[in-house]
Amino acid sequence: MTKIIKARLEHLDDVLKLERLCFSNPWTEGQLLSEIESEYGCVFIDYNGETPVGYCIYHMAGDQAELYRIGTDPDKRGQGIGNELMKTGISWANGQNAESIFLEVRASNVPAISLYEKHGFENIGMRKKYYTAPVEDAVIMVRKVTEDDNSCS
Repeated sequence: MTKIIKARLEHLDDVLKLERLCFSNPWTEGQLLSEIESEYGCVFIDYNGETPVGYCIYHMAGDQAELYRIGTDPDKRGQGIGNELMKTGISWANGQNAESIFLEVRASNVPAISLYEKHGFENIGMRKKYYTAPVEDAVIMVRKVTEDDNSCS
């Protein structure tokens, strides 16, 4: 069984490790630290015992939340970790009084798009050549936050 907690400074190395495992163009330690320390953001990390298995980064801008990052250890994918992180982040956004949540995802990332659709996100557009390493379009997705999204902020 895993446990999702709000990341603090002492979790930075674990978040960085997962970031590097999950993304071809990973964020720097400084970027991740900035989000952990931000009053407008929240980094959640999922542990299986002492082992970090997934994380996500949400950020508020006005009444809108954005899912900046979500990643699961490649060896642990398909075990529902991303699903639980999504529920936690949506609940956090609700607790922040967000009206909606936005995200961008690589157009080729079918598993992620399916996860987002499962959680009520809809495709609202594209950003051409948004990603590098490799260059790829991004699908822009949005989801309204409702009263049914229980708050655990």
